[in-house]
Amino acid sequence: MTGDGGCPRCRTDSVLAVLRLPATWANQAGGAREVVLCARCDAGDPVVAYFAAHGTVRPEGVDELARLLLDWIDRARPLGSPP
Repeated sequence: MTGDGGCPRCRTDSVLAVLRLPATWANQAGGAREVVLCARCDAGDPVVAYFAAHGTVRPEGVDELARLLLDWIDRARPLGSPP
């Protein structure tokens, strides 16, 4: 993520994940845009709920977290964009 690494919406350090996607324009980030998953701003997201319930990733939870992250990526990408 560009800048200081904090959430651009709430300005806290609660960022759990950042997805870099190709942009349709050229900018300082090299033609990419960033989608941020913030524990504070996105409190209702299943990935945030996973960490609220478990605190950390345990070996037995890797498959569940991977599925949740892939679902988040699918929701974050615009329709019709390549996987």
